[in-house]
This record gives sequence, C-alpha cells and structure tokens, in this order.
Amino acid sequence: MESFRIAWRNLWRNRTRTLITMASIVFCSATLIMADGLSRGMVSDLQHNVTQLFAGEAQIHAEKYRRERSIFQTVELDDATIRNLAAEGIDLVPRLFGYGLVSNGPKSAGGSFWGINPEKKADVFELAQHVDRGRFVSSADDGGIVIGRKLAKILNVGIGDELIVVVEAADGSIGAELYSVIGILKSVADGVDRTVVLMNENDYRELFSLYGRQFHEFAANTKGELELEQISATIKQAVPDHETKTWKELSPTLAEMTEVANNAIWIILAIFGLAAALGVANTVLMSTYERLWEFGVLKAVGTRPRQIVIGVARETGMLALVGCILGAAVGIAGSGYFSRVGIDITAYSEGLSMEGVAFNPIIRADLDVASALMGVTGLWVLCMIAAFFPAFSAARMDPLDAMRKGDM
Repeated sequence: MESFRIAWRNLWRNRTRTLITMASIVFCSATLIMADGLSRGMVSDLQHNVTQLFAGEAQIHAEKYRRERSIFQTVELDDATIRNLAAEGIDLVPRLFGYGLVSNGPKSAGGSFWGINPEKKADVFELAQHVDRGRFVSSADDGGIVIGRKLAKILNVGIGDELIVVVEAADGSIGAELYSVIGILKSVADGVDRTVVLMNENDYRELFSLYGRQFHEFAANTKGELELEQISATIKQAVPDHETKTWKELSPTLAEMTEVANNAIWIILAIFGLAAALGVANTVLMSTYERLWEFGVLKAVGTRPRQIVIGVARETGMLALVGCILGAAVGIAGSGYFSRVGIDITAYSEGLSMEGVAFNPIIRADLDVASALMGVTGLWVLCMIAAFFPAFSAARMDPLDAMRKGDM
C-alpha cells in the first residue's frame, strides 16, 4: 500500500499536467462509450424497421418469385402448417403483391400493391402503428387504401382523396378501380415510401382477379424471441418445397452494417485510444525528464531498472484507472440520457436511408455494458503501453548521466 501512496503523491507533483491528462482520458473514455451506444442504437433502429415493420425476420416464397416477381409464382400453406409453426413461436403473415398505375388527375406514379390481412398484420408487425395521418386499413374497408408518404407527396393527395388504380389482372384483363386514401404511412423504407399501396386482401383479390388461398409471400416474425438460424431451420423443415430466406440474406448490406456496429467499439477505441495514449505518453515523458536526478540517485543506491519501470507503470496505471472510471461513469450516464431523449435529426433525415431502409429521425443510444467496459479496459491498456517507452528509457540510463542531466 505504501508504494501506491507514493505513486499517488508523485502524480500530483505537477497538478495542472495531471488534471489535463486525466481530463483527456475521461473525455476519450466517455466519448468512446457514447459513440458506441449511438452507433448500436442507429443500426438497431434500422434492423427494427426491417424486421418489425414490414419484412419480418424471415420470408417464404416460391422458388422463382424473388427473381421473376410474377403474379403467378405463389405459395399455399395449409392451416396445420401455420398452426404448427405458431406453436414453435413463429408467426406467419401472408401477403399478396402486384404492380400497376396510380393516378390523381394529371399526376400518376407506379404503385406496388400489397394485399394483407390487416388484423393479422397488426398482431405480428408494427406497421399498423406507423401511420402518420389517418388510420390503418381494416378488413371492413371496402375501397380504402393506405399509401406511402412520398407517394402521397408525388400525387399531391391527402386523407379522403380518391385515386384511380389501373393494373393487369391475373386473368389477363385490365383491373381498374377507384379507391379512397384512408391513411398515409410514416417513413419506413424508400421503396415503401415511394410506391406502396396497402389494401385488404379481399380488395386485392378483386382488383387482380387472383382468388383462392395462394399468396406471394409469408413473412415470419418471432419479435426477437428466436435466433435467425433457428427460425430458418424450423421453417425449412416444415415447408421444404419453398424458398426460405432470413432478413440478413435478403438485406446483406444491412446485415454487414449490423456486424460493423457490433464491432464498432474497436474502431472507436483505435481512434480515441490513440488520442488518450499520446496524452499519457507525453505526461509520463515530461514527468520522467523532470525526475532524472531522482532516478539517477535510485539507480546509484542499487534500485533495479525493473523497479523503476514498475514504479512509473504504477503511477500511469493509477492515473489511467481513475480517468477511465470517471469516463465510464460519464459515458454510461450520457448513453442513458441519449437512450431516453435521443438526438433529433428530423431536419436532416429526409431521404436518409441505408439500403432503402429509412433512419429513425430520433437516434437513441443502445448501451451494451459489456462492450463499454471492454472498450474502457482497452483504453486503459493502451495508456499503459504508451507509458512503457519513457519508463524503459529512464530505467536504462546510466546513474551519472541521469544525475548530470537532472541538474541541468
């Protein structure tokens, strides 16, 4: 304990320099934790938008559907299979897709039509709570549609306005109907915002003349309860004749972004660790230079070089430890604040997306305590490494040279 007391006393020989160095360590470690939390939170929101709003954690299609997008490439699952998967914790939501033209007077745009079971959709996914204006479509609606926010802007329509829809039906005929806009979605994904037209399943089948139990897609969701590999394996075992893809396979770029975010702590550590290590190295170097006479005397009376290195390392370790602990406290508190309040980027988020998935305009931190502590520990190790060079230099000096230089 006496050696630690002496080390602590030595730190405060130059109070200003110690405080500045400690402040830099506090700043770097706190920023490290908050930056990691914000990056995780941003990617977590993107993943949430993909899996919980519309795409699901996995999807079932006919083998050629994703390549051809043909209205005739359908999947039909019996009720027993759907119930068995639900018993395994995997809820399936059937969807129908089609393409056509949406018009409002002289304005027109291409539309992607989704035929859904509104009640099932609302139970399994959160898209029904993602309505900006109006309300979500229901099974009772006859001729009511919900459209993406960019599509509403392109066509210059609002709640209650009517749109003319023209499509090529499955039987080769032309489907043309008049629908009323009952809801406009918040920003979800670029493709959804710009083209999507949601209608209930009955309206879709009437418009596209596609009757029966066939669907183009079954979206699977467990709300994070099961691992993706487990979801995929269970579905493939139950439905071996169709294609099953997880969201990571469907959105590989976003999946890579998630992996990068999980490892972002090391990238951020490299940046802020280098800054903190340089500050510590400068402090130890200056402190060592000021104490050359002292080190020369210690070596002259028989102190071993190893003991000098350990003494300098002990001082550096205490300085870095206090700075890292204070920084961790500030960083965790800051991440907690940003997780509740977030950073509002609404003014800059228009059109901001990753692989077509819109960013949440409020970025909230997603603190991983284990990752934060690992990052701070890494910062402390870098500070210790930075201190060894000046410590070794002092330990290797000749006692007479050290005392001579110390007297200068």
